Amino acid sequence: MRKSILAVHIALALLMAVAFLGCPRPEQATKVYVLINAADDAKALKAELPVGEIESLTVTVTEIELSPADETGEEQLLFTGSMDVNLFDLTDISQVLSSAEVAPGTYGQIRLEIENPRLVLKADPETVITDDIQLTANGHLFISGEFEISEGESQLLVLGFGGIHLVETGNGKYVLTPQLRADLEVSDAAGLVVGPIASADTDSMVVMLEDGTTVDVDISAAVIYLPTDTDTPTGTIADLVVDAVVQVEGLFSLDGTLAADVVRIQPAAPPAP
Repeated sequence: MRKSILAVHIALALLMAVAFLGCPRPEQATKVYVLINAADDAKALKAELPVGEIESLTVTVTEIELSPADETGEEQLLFTGSMDVNLFDLTDISQVLSSAEVAPGTYGQIRLEIENPRLVLKADPETVITDDIQLTANGHLFISGEFEISEGESQLLVLGFGGIHLVETGNGKYVLTPQLRADLEVSDAAGLVVGPIASADTDSMVVMLEDGTTVDVDISAAVIYLPTDTDTPTGTIADLVVDAVVQVEGLFSLDGTLAADVVRIQPAAPPAP
């Protein structure tokens, strides 16, 4: 009797092992960090507006989505929100926009939605030109070309404004036509993070991005600028309090952490009327 029971147990164990081996292992989603920058040659603008006259050129990113190369695949939403990006600040550094879990596979297109372009000229830094700038394609931008997101190690998806064509028209208005590229990186990058502090302690803090995702920041070696500082940083760790909005520069790693070199505390927003 015992031999029969033992034989049944062995048979069941073998059946379970065969069933387990026969089932394909589900793919693990890949962590993708989305960054945006502007190449040095992006400052070679067209037409009559010399680049030396421009103080800043800012756009608001509202959505980023990946489309699969295969029609049977599903689109992957990477970012939705309202993140301001000053393109003239991003020629040597990439701003971190978001992070997302992405299904491994082959993708054929990235759709980027931008709006509300703002231009400030050095001759009149108090005036923000908005209504006189038109975005081509109503701000619906596409990057086409197949690329592979593999399973496993995290990746950086860097969206680059490789050329910013800001053309001044004859009636005193401007047309902005960004030229985009996309690169997948598997190495650390110079990174910029902007957002409110969600938590902080003596050598680290967590910064909240626009879409609700967070970035862990190592501040142990950072210098800290107060809103009133210009050339010399006078801030301390005690100034990094919850809800303060900061701009952090440093080395962004594939594990989603930023080793900060510089932390700039932004001026507090005026109270609502």
